[in-house]
Parts: sequence; C-alpha cells; structure tokens
Amino acid sequence: MQQKTLSIKVPVGIKAMAEMMAMEEVEVRFFPKLDDLRAILKDYNFNMLTKKALLEKLESLKAECLEENFDTYAEGIGELIKAIQYRY
Repeated sequence: MQQKTLSIKVPVGIKAMAEMMAMEEVEVRFFPKLDDLRAILKDYNFNMLTKKALLEKLESLKAECLEENFDTYAEGIGELIKAIQYRY
C-alpha cells in the first residue's frame, strides 16, 4: 500500500495572503515587495527553504519594510509570520 505524503503549501494568492497578513486585498495587491514575498513563499513551497529559513527571510523582509517606512506592510508581514508559525 502506498502512503501519500502530506504537503502543506503556503498559499501565494492575493486573497489568501491578505487574510494571513490581516490586510485588505487591495493593500496586498499594491505591496511594493509583493514579488519578493511570493518568491520567498514559493521557495518554501518547493522545499528549497526550511521553515526556519523561511521565517528568517520573512523577518528580513519585515526589517526592509520598516527601513523604507512601509510600516503597515511590516505589520502585515508580522501577522504572516505568526500565521505560518502556527499553521504550517
């Protein structure tokens, strides 16, 4: 009997990310670093990053947002980090 492996992927769609970031879809859609965020999540989904490395990269992205005065997005990434820690 074959055993299926359970793979839980972090969603990279606007709606799902907005939910996890506790933001509106339109805010996420215009996030200047959206492509960077998606690339990080896709790397994790394709097993190129461990969960620890994923969280470190997200913390780094959050710090970049704070440096560039994107405080709302930094808070959103903080919420995303919490969601990933507890769900994935």
